[in-house]
Amino acid sequence: MHNLRWFSPGMYKQVQRIDEDFIEHGEQPYFNFDSFVDYCLWLALLSENRKGRELPPGWSAYELNALVDEHNQVLCMGQIRFGDCCDNITWAGHIGYTVPPSKRGNGYAKEYLRMSLERAWSLGFERAMLTCDLDNHASRAVIEHTGGEFLDIYTDGRYCKRRYWFFNPNIDKPHNTKV
Repeated sequence: MHNLRWFSPGMYKQVQRIDEDFIEHGEQPYFNFDSFVDYCLWLALLSENRKGRELPPGWSAYELNALVDEHNQVLCMGQIRFGDCCDNITWAGHIGYTVPPSKRGNGYAKEYLRMSLERAWSLGFERAMLTCDLDNHASRAVIEHTGGEFLDIYTDGRYCKRRYWFFNPNIDKPHNTKV
């Protein structure tokens, strides 16, 4: 059985292995901590960020969590971003995720997205925007398979993203679904 959970001090060695996985596959490390102390400071910052404190300018509160298996091994990780700040409804979306390269192709992104949407609905989200790069066919397939409604292509000179809406099935669909 898989669950969503927040990162904890006991996951540090696993976080290091995840970064090694990205590097071995020619990708940038996801976390990139120099030490256990840096990791613990980051965990404390995440706790503040969930409460809307200590955020960079323009950011909304968010939680970073992981899809883990029954042995607490990370299968996918991502963010649920609260509110409709500019970034969330233009290029970043309310939910974002990534799967370590050696774990890809196993349906973990779909499962993470499904569980993250359930979490968002339980937090009172009426809708959630997801985005993906135009050339990220895997993410597009995950979003569309999970029921995302295509809105448009957003571009601003820095970003070029496909944008999708998901609507909370427990409430009436909002009237204004344009951004």
